[in-house]
Amino acid sequence: MHGEFDDITADTRFARLATMWLADLKEEGRTSLNTQSPCERDMRTLVLPAFEHLLLLREITVRRVDTFLKTTLRNGSYSRAKLARAVLSLALVMAVRYDAIPRTPSRMRRRSTNPSGRRRRGESRWVSFLCVSLASECRPG
Repeated sequence: MHGEFDDITADTRFARLATMWLADLKEEGRTSLNTQSPCERDMRTLVLPAFEHLLLLREITVRRVDTFLKTTLRNGSYSRAKLARAVLSLALVMAVRYDAIPRTPSRMRRRSTNPSGRRRRGESRWVSFLCVSLASECRPG
C-alpha cells in the first residue's frame, strides 16, 4: 500500500512514522484539506519536537507519553495537550496496524481533565473529528 513505508518496524524513528501517517491521511481522501492542515500543524508543532530526534517506536512508552503530555499541559494548555494526545495516538495506531508496536502507549495513560471545565471556542469540532478518527482507526478491517 505504501511501498517505501512497508518496512516500518519497532526500530523506525518516530519522525518517519509521522511522515507516513501524514501521507496516509492525504492519500485516504477521507478528510478534507481543512482537517488535514490542523493535523499536520499539530503533529509538527506539538508532537514532533518532543519525539522526532531521539525516539525509536519501541522507545515510546506509556511513561514517556505521560511525561510529554503533562509537560504540554503544564507549559501550554489543556487544549494543546488534548490535541497533542489525539495526533500522537493517530500516528501510533498506524504503527500498530503495521505491526511495529503491539499497542499504543498514548491509550494506556489516564486521561487528563480540563482544569477550567470549559471548552475553547472551535475546539469541540476539531476534537470531535479526532475522537471519531481514533475510533475508526481502531476498528478491525
